[in-house]
Amino acid sequence: MFSSLQMLLTIRRGKLRKLGLLSLFSLLSLFSLLSLFSFLLEVNALAKPNKKQGKVNTNLSKKTTAPAKKKAVKTKQKRGKRIVFQPFSPVLPPQNIVSYKLQPDGNIMLSHLPPAFPTEAGSPIKIKSENKDLIVLTLDPDLQAFTQELVDQTNAYHLALVTMEPDTGRILSIAGKSISYHSLPLHAGFPAASIFKMITAAAALEKGVITTDSFINYRGGVYDLDRKNYLPFEPLDTLKMSIVEAMGRSCNPVFGRVALGLANPRELEAYAEKFGFNRRLMFDVPLKESDFTLPQDDYELARTGAGFGKVRLSPVHAAAMISAIATGGIMPRPSIVDLVITKNNKLIYKWRKQIVQQIVARETAGNLIDMLRATTTIGTSKRDFKNINFSVLANMPIAAKTGTLRGDNPKGLTRWFVGVAPAYSPKIAVVTVTVDQAGQSNRASNLGRQLMERFFELQEQRKGYRG
Repeated sequence: MFSSLQMLLTIRRGKLRKLGLLSLFSLLSLFSLLSLFSFLLEVNALAKPNKKQGKVNTNLSKKTTAPAKKKAVKTKQKRGKRIVFQPFSPVLPPQNIVSYKLQPDGNIMLSHLPPAFPTEAGSPIKIKSENKDLIVLTLDPDLQAFTQELVDQTNAYHLALVTMEPDTGRILSIAGKSISYHSLPLHAGFPAASIFKMITAAAALEKGVITTDSFINYRGGVYDLDRKNYLPFEPLDTLKMSIVEAMGRSCNPVFGRVALGLANPRELEAYAEKFGFNRRLMFDVPLKESDFTLPQDDYELARTGAGFGKVRLSPVHAAAMISAIATGGIMPRPSIVDLVITKNNKLIYKWRKQIVQQIVARETAGNLIDMLRATTTIGTSKRDFKNINFSVLANMPIAAKTGTLRGDNPKGLTRWFVGVAPAYSPKIAVVTVTVDQAGQSNRASNLGRQLMERFFELQEQRKGYRG
């Protein structure tokens, strides 16, 4: 093409003698062919399917014509729809309507816990079954509303709150939230962490390994427990701590030594089973059992006794455990259903107090309460309970235990608070568990204190109203 143009440019005006007429026609024919070829290429490019739109563009007019603009608008609308993401919900919450079965032993079993409970001040909390029967729950409507509000306000990926009447096992409030689980207060995958120290202490008290006056020598930091310091070695064990302070401050090397004082790992396993591990804890809703894995050597025994073992626990089970310690060692059966009334107004179920078993002797339970009081006075919850002089908790003895350990079900840093108040005549048991909470105000201990305060505030208000 370019050589032909050069030839044409060499033709001077009026000098067609250098090229014959036939040559001129040949050049014109060549230009025509080239023009036709270019036109066909343009048509082919315009008619090629558009992968983004999935349609053939048959519009050969200019790009600024009205039809082309209309097409462009449609394309933008389609792209806009594709980038609108729906909220991600790994596990869909169960429905508000539940089903139930009356068990041969006279108890009741709900299909699941509703994700939320309708609350009305002063009125019992009720839900409907799928066959329109009325299920009245044990929940305190005012405390339940506060518990749910606390859950909504707390900044944590996973959170479960449970309050229980220690003497009866009646659930007073229950709520939770999670980015990947539903019914988190029933979830039995949380690492028990230092909550297990209560079981280690119970076994050691009853086997004569310790008394409440015992002092334990150790080495290393308060929270350090590894192969360098788990075994006693008198020349290096220059530190000493009372067992009461060790419970309050959750001293790991001390409880490692206490666990090693037991005859063998089977003794620790036996007490774990007394506290309800490795067997199903009866409840009005399906509840998976909390797991305890038997330590295989002295190192694992020390670690397990201090709270680092393969032990998993549910919040409802934790509430039953602390309730048992607070009521002389008698574990109550947890309950959440008070009455069931059919659509024909017939009462077919009424709650009754039931006992799981005596897990420790009354004296042991009292000694444990003495030890657990140190948690809120000199121990890991001191910060959250130090400013209660002007609250309803002022001068009230509170027994509690905390625990902190990174877990994988759910994944993250798990923090526990379990407690009862008052310590020696308990009216409420509180369990809070958070995973990856943000901020000091969202600490498990702080949430536990708020639940206790609200419970006793409501008691004062109702007492004043009745008076």
